[in-house]
Amino acid sequence: MVCHLRDDAGRAAVSQIVARLASAPAGGCFAFTAPESWHMTVFNGLLHEADRDRRDFWPAGLFSDAADDEADAFMLDRMATVDPPDTSIHMVATGFSGLASHGLGIALAPATAGEERAIRTYRDRLAEATGLRARPGHADYRFHLTLAYLVRWPSETEAEGFDTVMQSLAAEMGDLFPPFRLGPPELCLFDHM
Repeated sequence: MVCHLRDDAGRAAVSQIVARLASAPAGGCFAFTAPESWHMTVFNGLLHEADRDRRDFWPAGLFSDAADDEADAFMLDRMATVDPPDTSIHMVATGFSGLASHGLGIALAPATAGEERAIRTYRDRLAEATGLRARPGHADYRFHLTLAYLVRWPSETEAEGFDTVMQSLAAEMGDLFPPFRLGPPELCLFDHM
């Protein structure tokens, strides 16, 4: 379940950040995501091959040997029963987030305590509906918008230069990135996200 970034001010800010990172030392070490795919993941579904053998990551009520299409239908049916928040969710950028040493994103937080409750409650309801409430990391999930994936390791000099640009951008994040409104939650598969 994702919310695409459709807010014009948010898209302009991300465009500016991506342009500066892409032109920085080590910028060529990353594959930057396309603007039409910029989104915030609200709730992760299944990574078929990665999750099958990890009991805590596989839905209760679904056999681990279920075919991929059957697993997708199981998840989609259950996620569709959960109504999204009845309010727009506004987010603020809080800095950068590393994605398990292989990617780069913008760390996000809901703009108000009420929006935080709404999005967390929605995640909890999706987790309950899909049988994934016990999935490790569910309660402390950190929202982010993925910018890029690492495609080659930078040299030490490239990494230092890239870090300098990131530190500069992080210090400007509040000025560059005003609070923005997310699009509505969308039920997506990787092939059409």
